[in-house]
Amino acid sequence: MEFLIDSDDTGRFVWRALDDQGNELVHSEPLATHDDCVHAILALKVEASSAPTHDLTRLPRATGREASAAAQKRRLAWLRHAPPARTRAARAGAELRRRAS
Repeated sequence: MEFLIDSDDTGRFVWRALDDQGNELVHSEPLATHDDCVHAILALKVEASSAPTHDLTRLPRATGREASAAAQKRRLAWLRHAPPARTRAARAGAELRRRAS
């Protein structure tokens, strides 16, 4: 895996994470400065190793008679109140974007 930092036509900076074959895995939103990209990459490297995975395909599903409107309402309520999957890295990136604007 490698990270790339690039600039766009408006002078803002983006970072990209590439796999071993050079395929883009993820990219950032445009950030105001090169340093913002560096800080976001460093935060991702530190936080990713302990980030939880929230698999929304494994939610409790109703079967048989429970497959009713009430069961669907419970599932939708669970989705609305599920804990956000924001890590410290995401919060740090949001803070950097807030400061840049």
